[in-house]
Amino acid sequence: LSCVIRCGYLILITERYGVMGRSAPAANDWRVGSMYTFMEAGCLAHVSTTTVKNWLFGYSSGDRTVAPLFHPRDETAVSFLQMIEIMVAARFRKSKLGRGVRFSTVRDAYTNARDSFGIEYPFAHLRLDAFGGHIVHFLQ
Repeated sequence: LSCVIRCGYLILITERYGVMGRSAPAANDWRVGSMYTFMEAGCLAHVSTTTVKNWLFGYSSGDRTVAPLFHPRDETAVSFLQMIEIMVAARFRKSKLGRGVRFSTVRDAYTNARDSFGIEYPFAHLRLDAFGGHIVHFLQ
């Protein structure tokens, strides 16, 4: 087992990264290397595994095709930074203050932030919040 998930808590019982004979990762691997399964990501973000996969790979339903929200690096797992972005997107979608931000608004905010700031993982790096169905960036 790589981990056990109970009641929203993640208990690592892992063989990843230097434990049990594996070599230590390169300096940046722990942030961008594959780390969480789709099920683990869904559990930590409080969304379904299907939602995680839909956000990473897009989906088709009848005559409707929805493009992915994020750009996956791996077909089987997500990185630490992707996990943060999934959690942030889930928070926006379920926001009480923003009354649940629409998926199209989340997508537009993600694309705009990525393009405007030139950041590969904008939801993991920018201070954003939901307000009245919108996503706002707080400047410091």
